[in-house]
Amino acid sequence: MNDTKDILSLLGLPSEQISNYDFVMDKNGDSTIIIDLLDIRDHCSRCFEQSNIIKGYYTVRIKNSVFKHRKTLVIIRMRRYKWKKCGKTFKQKFYLARTKKHISKNTEYLIKEDLKESLTFSYIAKSHDVSINYVVNLFDSLPPQPREKLTSVICIDEFKFSSNNKEEKY
Repeated sequence: MNDTKDILSLLGLPSEQISNYDFVMDKNGDSTIIIDLLDIRDHCSRCFEQSNIIKGYYTVRIKNSVFKHRKTLVIIRMRRYKWKKCGKTFKQKFYLARTKKHISKNTEYLIKEDLKESLTFSYIAKSHDVSINYVVNLFDSLPPQPREKLTSVICIDEFKFSSNNKEEKY
């Protein structure tokens, strides 16, 4: 049991929010983690009551590439809640990935670290199992790096313009 908590924390999954999980590994070494979350209910910001109706269930598929060149897919079964009093609905909170994203925050961080090295976009995309466009967009979203200051004097030595007149030297 302690080993699975270590694996979950390595993947960036909070074990205190998980009620049930299952690890499936295929022949290639790629793994799938199927997770059921605990029923943690929040209070409504409008009517300040605690939700007590489960409207339905949905699944979220998130790529998590902590291990390079090994595909890890996390499938999370989440709940949708509805408040009786005001009728407002909301999704269960789980912070493995950003809203409307299917790639974990951990993977984004590792891609940003790889972008600091002199690696190609296609190599980074292949090693993290994402598209090249995603890596390029992530690169474009990084803040610009400060440029080094240029010197005030440039020295050019033994340079000759290419022209027909051989007497013209710099």
